[in-house]
Order: sequence, then C-alpha cells, then structure tokens
Amino acid sequence: MRDGSVLVGWSRGGGSINPGRLDLSALPATGYTTGQDGTPLSLDARSRPVVGTNCVLDTSGIPSGALFAGLLIGLPIHDPGIDLSLLGMPGCRQYVAGIQGFGLAVPGPLSSLSLSIPNDAGLIGLVLGAQSIAHAPFVNPFGLVTSNGLLLSIGN
Repeated sequence: MRDGSVLVGWSRGGGSINPGRLDLSALPATGYTTGQDGTPLSLDARSRPVVGTNCVLDTSGIPSGALFAGLLIGLPIHDPGIDLSLLGMPGCRQYVAGIQGFGLAVPGPLSSLSLSIPNDAGLIGLVLGAQSIAHAPFVNPFGLVTSNGLLLSIGN
C-alpha cells in the first residue's frame, strides 16, 4: 500500500452481488447485514399447500459462509412477531415456534424444500406458520438471521 491509501469498500467474496456505483458517505452505518450482501433472508411458497400434493418452499438470501440453514413449521404463530434485537439479532423477528424443523442445503444463496401434504381431508383449513433461519458468523452479534413468516393454509 502507498502512503495515504485507504480502504473504501469491502466484499465477502465468493459470488458477491455487485451493487454498482455507490456514494458510501450516503449509506447508513449499520455495521451488520441480514443476508447475502444485505439481501434479507426470505421465505416464499412456490406452490399452494393442498392435501395430497407437495408444497415447495424457497429460502433465498442465505448469507455467504452460512454454516447451516433451516426451516421451522408449526404453531403458535406470533403476529406481529417477537423482536430478537435484545439477543443480538437486529432487524430479526420470530414468527413461529416450530414444532417441526427441516435442515436446508446451503451451497448458495437459495435452497428449496418440498413439503409433502398428506391426503387427509381432516387437514383442510389447518393454518401453520413457517419461517427460515440461517447461521452465519459475523452477520450479527448472535450469528443467526431469520426470514419473514409465512402462513400456510392447507386447502383442497
């Protein structure tokens, strides 16, 4: 480095998103991001939960370097969610206390899970909550981020 040189940008590497030209002085100084280059961890349903079918759930924005990711499904559903800032997870909320957990493959920023809905008419109308989590060191002081919550209303 030459005298007077300074570092004006930083990237995690490994396929980081290029945000283009930025005025760094205009950015908020939060210190932490919630996912891949600030993209929040997100959970979406690719298909509806219908009895006798598979419901595909996509988790995106998994932080680079995540050690594991998971999906919680169950009850109770917390609305508007429990603020997890006191645990060192700023911007994160708990929407579901999962009664069933699933591990997700984390080779990249997206992972999908196909959830089999039994062919049982007694399940019609059942509403479950779903939420993804990811553990990645240095994302926040706790090292864990949470996604948005989904309501899965089983239909026919």
